[in-house]
Amino acid sequence: MNERREVITKIFEEFKEKHKLTVSLSFELPKEFGGAFGMFDATKNVLYVNINEEINYARLIFSFFHELRHALQYNFPERFSGYIQKTLPFVVHFDGSCYMLRDKEWLHCQLKNEEIDFMEVYKNLPYEIDANKFAYQQSKAILKDENLQELDVIYNNSMPNNKMEERFILDICEMIKFKIEN
Repeated sequence: MNERREVITKIFEEFKEKHKLTVSLSFELPKEFGGAFGMFDATKNVLYVNINEEINYARLIFSFFHELRHALQYNFPERFSGYIQKTLPFVVHFDGSCYMLRDKEWLHCQLKNEEIDFMEVYKNLPYEIDANKFAYQQSKAILKDENLQELDVIYNNSMPNNKMEERFILDICEMIKFKIEN
């Protein structure tokens, strides 16, 4: 576990310096996210990484870079497309559980619609696609050959199966906003 901690910490510190990022790193995930591979908490500006030895090394590295990209997205939204900026305050989970970031607080609502595949909505969020592509490129550059096949599987499983139109994704964001505000 110490080797994983050292690798992640070294990459994290170099990335922070290169991108002028003021983010904290923690290897202790919040209890409610204990089983996650990692997460970036935009309300606390903390990147959490699960370095448990049971997690496949390719998954660890991919998840770390994925969350690191989210740290960059939330800290410097102006560096990203307008589409990413518009959707960044919204989170959609596989079960229709949704969140909207307002004033450093995540507000929750539940969307119910049997015709919407919420997992596909999540995979189609532009900031998720961007984070997955970034994680894949960065991971591929540092992983050894024995991990590259697993990395391809992780990346392919993280990308959308069906491309959703930008307007549809923005409509989902509007639904979340409406539900939270009313």
